[in-house]
This record gives sequence, C-alpha cells and structure tokens, in this order.
Amino acid sequence: MMKALSAGLFLCPVVNTNTKQLAENISAKRQIAVQNQEYDFVSDYKRQACLIQFFSDLVDKRKNIRS
Repeated sequence: MMKALSAGLFLCPVVNTNTKQLAENISAKRQIAVQNQEYDFVSDYKRQACLIQFFSDLVDKRKNIRS
C-alpha cells in the first residue's frame, strides 16, 4: 500500500525497508573498515605514542629479522 505525501510523491514501505537495510549494511561495512584501520584514522594510543621510541623499536625489530 502506498502513502501520498503533500508534494505528490508516494512512499512504498517495501522500498523504504530495502533502502534502510541497504544503508545499515553500508554503515556496518564502513564501521568494520574503520576498525580494521583501512582509513587513515589514528587511535588515541597511536596519537600519544613516543615517536623516538617507535623508531627505536622498529630498528630493533629489523635488526632481529636480519640476524
């Protein structure tokens, strides 16, 4: 059954339900992408990390790999 809007448009509940479900699926995929760090968001932990310590740890890891 369709409902008429004041502007002469019609809404179909099935289409609205499908659109809402599609929007929720897209939102969920974006949330997973953010959690998997696919975008360049920086977590609070990484923002507060010491840059010198980070590079020192990185050098140590690479030395251990090569030896």
